Amino acid sequence: MITILSSQTSDRLTYVLDFIFRDVLDADYVFVSNVDLIPQHTRICVVYEKNPERWTVHDPAIRIPAHTLLFESGLSHSSPEVHYHKNGAPYLFKTDEPGEIEFDLFSLVFFLITRYEEYSSQKKDAFGRFPAKESLAYKNRFLELPIVDIWIRFLAKQIEEKTGIVIHKKQHFSIFPTIDIDKVWAFAYPSFSSWKGWLKDLVLCRFSSLKHRLAIVKRPGKDPFFTFDVLEKHLFGAREAPLFFILFARQPKGNDINHSRELVPFREWLKSFGNSWETGMHPSMASNRDPGILQEEKNALSSVLEKQISASRQHFIQLSFPHTYQNLLCAGIRDEYSMGYPDQTGFRASTAYSFWWFDLTTNKKTELRIHPFQIMDVTLKKYLALSPYDAVEYCQNMINLAKKEDIPLRFIWHNSSFYSPYGWKNWEKVFAFLCKRHDLS
Repeated sequence: MITILSSQTSDRLTYVLDFIFRDVLDADYVFVSNVDLIPQHTRICVVYEKNPERWTVHDPAIRIPAHTLLFESGLSHSSPEVHYHKNGAPYLFKTDEPGEIEFDLFSLVFFLITRYEEYSSQKKDAFGRFPAKESLAYKNRFLELPIVDIWIRFLAKQIEEKTGIVIHKKQHFSIFPTIDIDKVWAFAYPSFSSWKGWLKDLVLCRFSSLKHRLAIVKRPGKDPFFTFDVLEKHLFGAREAPLFFILFARQPKGNDINHSRELVPFREWLKSFGNSWETGMHPSMASNRDPGILQEEKNALSSVLEKQISASRQHFIQLSFPHTYQNLLCAGIRDEYSMGYPDQTGFRASTAYSFWWFDLTTNKKTELRIHPFQIMDVTLKKYLALSPYDAVEYCQNMINLAKKEDIPLRFIWHNSSFYSPYGWKNWEKVFAFLCKRHDLS
């Protein structure tokens, strides 16, 4: 049993302790506020105080100097200073107090996984999203490092060295494939808006393209976006079962490009597909501005699939704190997969582990479970401008890091990301590589 000794307590501190010891590590803890209350069967005591050295406890003990962050209720620390440990890892919330750990590790975890800095930031891109390049992690070159996970492993190692007890983890290395389906067919079952493409091909005399479109209208199974045989072929070899997210906007327009809900083949395909695969919703961009639209989309998709939906990922990763998550909770979503950046790979919350969302506006832990992703096909091709060959090497480096840290890795792919005329020539190789069984060796 691990004892946490602190004269103060708070919902924030409890949240961090639960995440570290109960969600990530397979180690329980007991909290006490007085030395006299330390249980006799305690194997190690973690002293969490402003001046931890002033507390006399029997060894073994680990002393962590406490910052004020976990005992506050508002938002005040938008950009803490970044320092570097002798092991090379960056850290936050350095104090002048001596201890086995020279900074407030618990505050570091809280600040990063709650995305504290995004609540007060006014920096937004054209889609109203917080840009990766505005983050503390990007500016200080640790976006590609899961520093929360690194420091949790460091803490576990400290405990093992002092007690001889080997601490195991609950979340380990594995690769989780997730697929976004914005549109099932590119050319089959053309809508009114799609005729613009036909007209453009006609005006530009692209007769071969017109011939291709016409052939696909006659044979929808040959549509370049209808790649579910390719997806299934590679996903069959993946260690983890895939999760599909389906865009189901009521009024498709702009960037919400799904087929009309009234399209019978679309509804029939959805019902059949939902019986075979685990599915979640891909909330439209319009729904991010209107909770009523979000609820309607969830209810409509659940009705067609004939099953309840509890998982989601935002279309265009349109994630904004705190209202996106608050709206999802109100709509009945309990598992969320948008924690990552569209414009950069890496660790938006500085962790690969799944965690419960803590709402800083209410200062409470919620029932929404967050599952971070690290890699997206569009990020590799569009934002990082990688070739398929370079993308494989890039992904291999991320996989090597995940193996080293023994952490989960999630990636996003789209059913449309195989079509050569749209720039996806040879990208199937990248998808196949990510789906391989990359076992720990």
